[in-house]
Amino acid sequence: MTEKYNAFISYAWRDNAPIDHEGKGWVSTFVNRLRPLLRRELSREMARQNIWLDYEQMRDNDNISDRIRAKLEASHLLVPIISKSYLDSHWCQQELQIFIEKYGADSGRIFPVWMEPLENMPNELENLLKYSFWFEDDKKRLHTRWFPDIDPTDREYGRTQQSIAQDMAVRLKDIVTIEQETTSSEQAESSAHQTQEPNGQHTVLVNGGEDDRDLVNQVAACLCNQHRISAVVPVSLLSNLNKLKSSEITHDLREKLKLCSAFLIVYRKGPAHQLQGYVNEYLKSKTKRTKNSPPIKLNICYPSNDGPPPGIFLPEAELHPCESDCVANCTNKFVRGLL
Repeated sequence: MTEKYNAFISYAWRDNAPIDHEGKGWVSTFVNRLRPLLRRELSREMARQNIWLDYEQMRDNDNISDRIRAKLEASHLLVPIISKSYLDSHWCQQELQIFIEKYGADSGRIFPVWMEPLENMPNELENLLKYSFWFEDDKKRLHTRWFPDIDPTDREYGRTQQSIAQDMAVRLKDIVTIEQETTSSEQAESSAHQTQEPNGQHTVLVNGGEDDRDLVNQVAACLCNQHRISAVVPVSLLSNLNKLKSSEITHDLREKLKLCSAFLIVYRKGPAHQLQGYVNEYLKSKTKRTKNSPPIKLNICYPSNDGPPPGIFLPEAELHPCESDCVANCTNKFVRGLL
C-alpha cells in the first residue's frame, strides 16, 4: 500500500540554508513546529500521515525525480514556501504544476506560506489565502519573521502558524470524509457489477463553461478510468484546440448529443451564459430523437454552497450539489444515478 502524507512542503533550497553551521534553516524550523500543531488538530489515525519534506535534495538536474513525484501524488495538501527563490526555482514550479494537474488550482488543497511579499504572482497562487510570515519595521523595511534568528517574543509567528494548522486540519477532515464515501461507493458498485454491467451501456457527454475546462476533462477521465463508463467532451473544451468556426463547434456538440445516452454539465465558474447555450442544444436534441430512442439523461453538478447555474429550471434534470473537490464527489453521485 502506498504511504500517504497529510502535506508536501515545496520550497527552494536557498530558503532553508542555515545561517551558521549548527543552526537549522527557516523551512526546517517552520516544519518542525507545524507538525505537532497539526497533530493536535487531527485524530490519532489521521495524524499518522505525516508532513513530508525533502531533506536530501532528491531532485535531478533538470526535472524532479520519480520519488519526489510519487511523494507529491501521495500527499493530500501542498504547502509551498513562497519567496523570490521559490518563483525562480524550476523544480518548485514543476512541483506546483504536478499537484495542480492532479487536484486543480481551486481544490482548496494548497496552503501558501509567504516569506516575503511579492508582485506578479502566478494566477494559481494569487487568489489563494495567504499566510504571511513577514512584517515592516518602522523604516518600512521588510523582514521575514524568525529570520535570521528564532525570536520567541514574536508571537505573531506562532499565531499565524496555528491558523494554518487549523485550516489544514479542516480541509484534511473533508478529504478523508470524501475518500470514505468514495470507497463505500466503489464497494457498492463492485458488488453491483457482480450481477450486472450497466456502465458499458452508457456513453456520457461531459460539458461545462470554458472556465471549467480542466474540471470537465478530469471528470471525464474519472468516469472512464474509475467507473468504466465511456465519456467524451466537446471539441470546444480541448486544451489543444485550434481556431475553429462556431458552426464546427456547434456541429460537434450536436453530433455528440445524438450519440450519448447521458449529458453531464459540470458547473463551477462557468460562465453561466455558455451553459445556457448547451441546455438549448440539449432541448433541441430531445425533439429530434426517434420514438424508440430512450431519452438522454441530463445531469448538472454544481457547488453546494452556490447553487445550480442561474436560469436553468428543468424537472428532468438530475442535480448533484458537490463539495469543492468535485471530481470524486460528482462522478460518484452521477454513477449512482445511472445504476
